[in-house]
Amino acid sequence: MIKTSDQWGTPWHNATVFDGKEYRLMKRSQIESIGGLLVYEKGRPSHYVLSRPLQVSDIYSLEEAA
Repeated sequence: MIKTSDQWGTPWHNATVFDGKEYRLMKRSQIESIGGLLVYEKGRPSHYVLSRPLQVSDIYSLEEAA
């Protein structure tokens, strides 16, 4: 199973992000708000990567914004 930012996260409703250690599912707006960059493979959007490891403070700021 892949980790999600909330218990209702599914691949249908979220985007995949690599945080430097593992893949997880998060809302696209959340990924972009913490600096996620979209990766293209063969000219098509594939997944996001974070420019720095996900921090506990990122998670708190995402929860407050929800």
